[in-house]
Amino acid sequence: MKYFLYLSLWDEHNGAPGIALFELDSEKGKAQFIRKEDERTSFGDSCISRSRNLLYLCNETERVRGCKAESGSICIFRIDPQDGSLSEVSRVYTYCPNPCYIDIFEEGDGD
Repeated sequence: MKYFLYLSLWDEHNGAPGIALFELDSEKGKAQFIRKEDERTSFGDSCISRSRNLLYLCNETERVRGCKAESGSICIFRIDPQDGSLSEVSRVYTYCPNPCYIDIFEEGDGD
């Protein structure tokens, strides 16, 4: 079975925004970098749907372009099970700055 790892990246402290995609070899216990996804956004906390087809991420920022209020956002990506690539499904404002935690409840898994 193929396993993919997603690492949230920040542009603070000389970093670079985006999501780093790795493939995990569970037998050897090694992860190999594949590529970066969505290089325009800095992400914080993340979680994955129970069915493993959606990735939810917080954009931990004070202000998102296009929103008049101070607001971060929650970004939702569909995961391609073959190669781990991500396709953006939705991006919603949190209407509070710097959202830093995200969780999914069973009744709201979105699948």
